[in-house]
Amino acid sequence: MRQTTNAKGELRSRPFVLLVVATALSFFGYTLLLPLVPLWAVHGGAQAAAAGTTTTVFMAATVLAQFASPRLIQRIGYSLSFALGSAVLGAPTPLYALTSALPALLAISILRGIGFGLLTVSGSALVAELLPRELLGRGSGVYGIAVGVPTLVGLPAGVWLSHRLGFWLVFLLAGVLPVLASIPALSLPRLTVAPHVDAHANRPSERSPWGAMLTPWLVMLAVALGFGGVVTFLPIALRGAQNISALVLFAIGAAMLLGRLLSGVVGDRLQLAGRQLSAGIVIATSGLLLIALGTHVYEGASMPGAAAALTVTGAALFAGGFGVLQNDSLVVMFHRVKPTHYGFASAVWNVGYDSGTGVGAVVIGAMVARTGYVTAFLASAVLLLGVLPSTVISIRRTG
Repeated sequence: MRQTTNAKGELRSRPFVLLVVATALSFFGYTLLLPLVPLWAVHGGAQAAAAGTTTTVFMAATVLAQFASPRLIQRIGYSLSFALGSAVLGAPTPLYALTSALPALLAISILRGIGFGLLTVSGSALVAELLPRELLGRGSGVYGIAVGVPTLVGLPAGVWLSHRLGFWLVFLLAGVLPVLASIPALSLPRLTVAPHVDAHANRPSERSPWGAMLTPWLVMLAVALGFGGVVTFLPIALRGAQNISALVLFAIGAAMLLGRLLSGVVGDRLQLAGRQLSAGIVIATSGLLLIALGTHVYEGASMPGAAAALTVTGAALFAGGFGVLQNDSLVVMFHRVKPTHYGFASAVWNVGYDSGTGVGAVVIGAMVARTGYVTAFLASAVLLLGVLPSTVISIRRTG
């Protein structure tokens, strides 16, 4: 039976804590291998470009699974969908250790991508299902920490552990953690999509789900495109300064966590769902402009200290704005649709995030090849700023 609004809990309630734990375990299984599988393919003799296809097919499978997730959630519910996704993400992972042949690696990556797509959609939707509307901002922020900490720690840890303990141990660890995550996931309330909305609940928007979510989705897509370009090509642009690159990546991870958490706290206390989008766009755009300027100064090789300050500050601003946009776009989607569409809203949001990140790396890469890093980062800023007018109009219309 579906949990009603009156039965929803607090941030410290057992179901929400279980969701946070399960999410963190699952995402460690994802982030540990994100840079490692391509390295394993190269270790087996694949060229760098071909090795990168392991990430491409993983993300493609993720997005396709996200599109299909709402229907599965309707059939088996949120908690079972999360548990199934975690298991499918983790169970095939140790198979990587058996071979470094590219076709086998691609097949395993496709399976894992399907599981990742399912758990991301059901996990985001469970935030709205387990918490009342007045706590969605803070709940999404805490959920963002469960996603962000594994990203901050797991990305460098996977490579570090593989060099010291071997690839096979990391593959085993990255397989076990998501499977373990299915245990707390199965302990969550068996929530299913309700056939109707509680008559006493606050009425969400009566518009179609697509119409209600279009503006925040476009914002999410635009900033994710920039994110894909920054995390892929800024370290390459700074490849002669490894210390700056490491500091930039740390600043991105830390600022994204902080931005998402603060957005949730401020949004709930001041009831600003959807009203932080404009500020987030301005902050993230400012960061991209500073990144472009810092890259330009670095290429000139005249002021390395200034280049470092500009790129690190720009990366922190961009990531902080990105964190705000992650949180507020998801929260406003939940506010604008009926509870029966929470799974659909979560799928749309995750598709915007993951497809934007993947496409951004490809598009910005093509621009880098033609025009250079500075122009590519400037183009990202212009693209993100381009969604600001429609965002302001949307905020005014919805009040």
